[in-house]
Amino acid sequence: LFFYACNQVPIVPYGGATSIEGHILSPNGGVCIDMTLMKRVKALHIRDMDVVVEPGIGWMELNEYLEPYGLLFPLDPGPGATIGGMCATCCSGSLAMM
Repeated sequence: LFFYACNQVPIVPYGGATSIEGHILSPNGGVCIDMTLMKRVKALHIRDMDVVVEPGIGWMELNEYLEPYGLLFPLDPGPGATIGGMCATCCSGSLAMM
């Protein structure tokens, strides 16, 4: 990956595949990296209400993990959406708060 990044070759992440907008297109070539198996919760800081996750975890999976702690990730973009995709597209969904 370092080789590709140094040579300005586009690196396009692939996640939940729920997008209908073609976010994995790279018309000038590049490398597509599959993030679907990166689903771990790396750290949970309950006091700060902060969680560190890998990009392939779905928001529903995250909520299952958070439920025993009385926490909730309130956004709802759709059943298959991943955190990485939500961050990449500024996605929020029907339960977003302003």
